[in-house]
Amino acid sequence: MKMVRSKVAGVSFRNDDGSSRQRIIRKYCRAGKSLEVRLEPDNRYSDDAMGLWVRGRWLFIFPARYQVGHIRNEIATQIRQDVVRGCPISVRILDVTGGGWFHKQYYGVNIEIRVGRDIDVSSARPPERRSAQTPRPPSGAIPSPSPAKPSFWTSLKSIAAARLSSAARVLVRIARDLAARFRALTRYQKIIASGFLACCIGLAVWAVGLFAAETLGWFSVLRPTGVVTIIVGLGIVCLGTVFHFAEPTRRL
Repeated sequence: MKMVRSKVAGVSFRNDDGSSRQRIIRKYCRAGKSLEVRLEPDNRYSDDAMGLWVRGRWLFIFPARYQVGHIRNEIATQIRQDVVRGCPISVRILDVTGGGWFHKQYYGVNIEIRVGRDIDVSSARPPERRSAQTPRPPSGAIPSPSPAKPSFWTSLKSIAAARLSSAARVLVRIARDLAARFRALTRYQKIIASGFLACCIGLAVWAVGLFAAETLGWFSVLRPTGVVTIIVGLGIVCLGTVFHFAEPTRRL
């Protein structure tokens, strides 16, 4: 079996449909996740091109595939013939590098490529022989009834429950990702992020007070509350920005 570690090539380019590979990597690529390999015989740059695709969710519900890049050409040239002959290939993400909110860097993906399979001869067993004659049930036996097919509404409920559980898992993963990114920020960057969050909350409160005041008069109190929250949030953002850029000067 062949095993090689490399980086995904072409992560800074855009796909043919205009989607950003950097955004796809930031959203869907995680350490330990598998990538799908697709041959690209019509690629205009190389006949040995092998694209790498990651599984994701469109609108958080529908399964989809997104291209994150290619296997490096010098590696694809060596393993393409094995893949064409039918050898299994697996690509696993080792880690994602780069990125960041304030210090912009391109995301990179380190991968591990395995071609072929390991065969343990010591644990291999010969296939069991089956009898040529298939046993028949006794003449007086009553055949077991076939299971009833689920109704349309039952199938619809099961599909909806599966979609909702999948969407909940995606939301939990997004929340964990945001929490991890927030913990990785510096002290003043956390202050700036908190200010932006306060502005968003104030804007939402102001919008609710604006549209709901026509039906319920007491909702009009939310409009000044939202404006005050937005002003406080902007003040926090300005204060955090000043301290963030003034910190290196004070250290000197």
